[in-house]
Amino acid sequence: MGVDDSTASGPPPASLRDDRSASPSPLDGEGPGRVDLGVQALSDDSGTTAAGPLLPDPFLHVGDDRIYSPLTDRLLVDGDPLYAALRSVLDGSGSAERLPEAQRRRLHADRWLLRDPAARAYDFRLKYVSIETHTVCNQRCFFCPVSFEQRHSHFMETRFFERIVLELTAWRETIEAVWLMLYNEPSLDRRMVEQCLTLERAGLPAAINTNASAFTPAKTDELVAAGGIGFLSVNLSTFDRAAYARDRGADQLDQVLRNVDHMKDRPLAREMVLMVLGQRDEDHERQIAAAHQRYGGSRFRIVSDEIMDRAGFLAVGRKVRQGGGRLAGCENVGSRPLQHLHVTPHGKVVLCCQDYDATHVVGDLHRESVAEVLGGERLAEMRRQAYGLSPAAEDFMCSSCVFALRDHSAVAAGAGEPTALLPVLG
Repeated sequence: MGVDDSTASGPPPASLRDDRSASPSPLDGEGPGRVDLGVQALSDDSGTTAAGPLLPDPFLHVGDDRIYSPLTDRLLVDGDPLYAALRSVLDGSGSAERLPEAQRRRLHADRWLLRDPAARAYDFRLKYVSIETHTVCNQRCFFCPVSFEQRHSHFMETRFFERIVLELTAWRETIEAVWLMLYNEPSLDRRMVEQCLTLERAGLPAAINTNASAFTPAKTDELVAAGGIGFLSVNLSTFDRAAYARDRGADQLDQVLRNVDHMKDRPLAREMVLMVLGQRDEDHERQIAAAHQRYGGSRFRIVSDEIMDRAGFLAVGRKVRQGGGRLAGCENVGSRPLQHLHVTPHGKVVLCCQDYDATHVVGDLHRESVAEVLGGERLAEMRRQAYGLSPAAEDFMCSSCVFALRDHSAVAAGAGEPTALLPVLG
């Protein structure tokens, strides 16, 4: 099946669209998505002279040698005078009031420092969207909830899908990918090609994660003839037929490889990834080598990753370490609470792609607009909990997730640099 999450940590990747440059420099003059697009952000106090102390944005990702803002998509690294200035405020060795005026003004203008940080919970920068257009998957992968908890078949109405796409065009300047899946296999939908083209015509980069079992040469050729899509990821766990059938509950490896062989040298997407999933053992290494042997030199970029337990939902896979301190953010292809929108086939909006049972619902697009959900109180409260600004509920998903940051110290030294999209598990 195709799943929209990624084990790639760090802020979002460079754009998938041909007409846009890579992620902005930490000192570029762009603000959060809502402000860029003419929607007033409640925390937009950078141009005011209002009274009150300047305080750090509470949604920063702070690493050993870098500070990243998911809401402005800016990065400060060690060696930059602004980094040192902001770091002194964050660690308490200094204060905004004691900074040189030029640095204080710049940090305020670029929204590293704010006069009303509490209002920041209602802000967002929409970069990634997942629209699960149906619930059907034809595999039962051991690393996916579908393997033991199947869902009733349901297909999103085409009119409803088109309405969502129309609303999303308000953020086309910041959206870098719109995936057509969460826990389904998108190529099983006869409407998949047209859905991709609907997105591309709207100026939104279509993205597909697929097991490729139903991604036939005819579908590939149709999309290639139309100019391709933004991003394609094919997930494989093994090149051994018996192991594939055992791992995925379906003897489909031969047809998968036929379909992938047809894709490999065609411009199906502006970025094409072959994701080799495994458990970081000797067999995983053998499968990675087999992928390079078969598809090295093709249009596919071959990457690998370790399966994970989906925020405690599965018994297998990488798990969160216990006792890691308070929650302090999210790094799963950027920040899920601040930069993502996840829509189920029933129109519910959930906090994260890990929410298979839709227990963390933040909106309903049958009753609300995309803008109302993204700027609403339910999602604002989830953001506060994910960033440790409010006590997390006992069953809060982020507490069990390997992608959760903790104590503002869990960002790896390499996080914060633009990375390629690595969507994947599933």
